Amino acid sequence: MVVGKRLNSGFFSPLFASCCIDDMENTFEISVDFKGQTRIYRGELRPYGYTYKIVIGVNDTEVSFEPDEERNFRALVPTDLPPSALPETGLLEAIATALEESLKD
Repeated sequence: MVVGKRLNSGFFSPLFASCCIDDMENTFEISVDFKGQTRIYRGELRPYGYTYKIVIGVNDTEVSFEPDEERNFRALVPTDLPPSALPETGLLEAIATALEESLKD
């Protein structure tokens, strides 16, 4: 299932990498505003050849955010989840927006 706002992600900015990512584990925390609440999610940068994925745990579900061919983010959730366990589309869009803001030059 591909959901979420398409974002112009480009590559990670040096500022984002130096201040937000733990050098040893490629992990970071991101603050997301959703439905009037601020939530903190832990993410992990996973390099794959010439590209990368950002994996974030959302409600006990591992969601991958990856750039597509146009360098826009897409959110990928496991296909074997029951409908009741799927993260809300709006929450995935909010996470994608927060990632975009963190990646701006």
